[in-house]
Amino acid sequence: PCVFIPFEDRGGQFRIVANLGDFGYDKSAKKPRRPFMWLSRMHLDPTQSKQIQMLVITTLHILHQTHKPSLHICSTSSETSGIQDERHQHIAPVQRKELTLEDVQALVNRRTAPVKISISNPSWITTFHINERMVNGLRRGRAFVAGDAAHCHSPVGGQGLNTGVQDAHNLGWKLAFAVQGKVRDVDLLLDSYNAEREPIGNSVVNATSYLTRIISQQNYLVYLARLYIIPYFVRTERFQKEMRARAMGTGIGYPDSPLNHPTPSILRQKRRRQGWLGWFLSLFLRKPSCLIEPGEHLHDGTLKMPRFRPGHATLMLYDVIRGTTTHTLFLFSSGNGVTQESNALVGKVLDVSRRYRKTITPVVISFVNGISQGDFDDAGNYVERTFVETHPVLHNLFGVKKGSQAILLVRPDIYIAFSATAEEVEGGELDKFLEGYLVEDANI
Repeated sequence: PCVFIPFEDRGGQFRIVANLGDFGYDKSAKKPRRPFMWLSRMHLDPTQSKQIQMLVITTLHILHQTHKPSLHICSTSSETSGIQDERHQHIAPVQRKELTLEDVQALVNRRTAPVKISISNPSWITTFHINERMVNGLRRGRAFVAGDAAHCHSPVGGQGLNTGVQDAHNLGWKLAFAVQGKVRDVDLLLDSYNAEREPIGNSVVNATSYLTRIISQQNYLVYLARLYIIPYFVRTERFQKEMRARAMGTGIGYPDSPLNHPTPSILRQKRRRQGWLGWFLSLFLRKPSCLIEPGEHLHDGTLKMPRFRPGHATLMLYDVIRGTTTHTLFLFSSGNGVTQESNALVGKVLDVSRRYRKTITPVVISFVNGISQGDFDDAGNYVERTFVETHPVLHNLFGVKKGSQAILLVRPDIYIAFSATAEEVEGGELDKFLEGYLVEDANI
């Protein structure tokens, strides 16, 4: 891996530092992989549309026609004899056989017989080999690796770019807070990058490797599973919801992050899940009484402005925090009032926001029938970013019980660092967490 270090005094130019000491890929010592597929692109006669359709049916692999005269073909390595590969190509490079038009024609002949399709005038033929490896740690002092430098895997599932962007999103705000002196323990914050992202990288490499083997497996039982069993599960709503969450990254969590603060209620929830019955029920149910836990990704939802403005009556929760470079302190107040006179927790949120103005942005979410126009007469009596729900969708989603209140502290990367009930906040849990985590404005 390489590191790019910008120099502000050189007009944004970059210096390349190639040697990062003991970074390596020795954790991925698995069996070498054969090449999963080879790719080729060639021109075909558009009048052969029926034959092309036959080719799509018979390959049972990726066959994609982007333009009428062009065709992309993928095949498993078992049909391209003589091509070899090693898992660690950077360690043991091997000589590969060059793919020719004759190889492509032979494959098409085998897969479309007795139909005859003649291929000629290729515009591009190439081979694609899968590399799988995981770096042995994402941090070495002041050096960090992310994206393809940290984890390389099969393209199945399309997680390469997503995982790299998630790495950057996780590391970026931590570097900024460390450089600006906004955290108590800089090493703990920076070490959390490896603690949170290395397990994700490993899981992506392992999952894509497994799916690649399933897709490329020529075993008859696996073929039947692909044809009859897998489609059944893919059609279920639960499976599709889980796959969407994982593909989009919203299903990824950091339950063991060193930045998480387990409040007493969260610890009770975890102890309940340790029993076999609690674990079994958690596979099917998530009771609304369970307060969302630190390390989980913040869900989106619909909010309304308490003082309606033309064209801005309705917005999404992500719109509220989009572009913020601070943590966001959410108070879900149910119908308990949105001013510090009517709700003591609003006063607590205002006090925290004054002491941590550079690192925390306060937000209050209430019910539409829990406020009045008079609540906003005194600017110092309420939180500027106060919103309402028409129905308590987000309150229920985050496990805020009816009539009760809860506070969440959300990191800049939209992951929850702290969650607590009103009773726990009044008992000092929030203050204790912030004192060991962030630096007050007066000390920055």
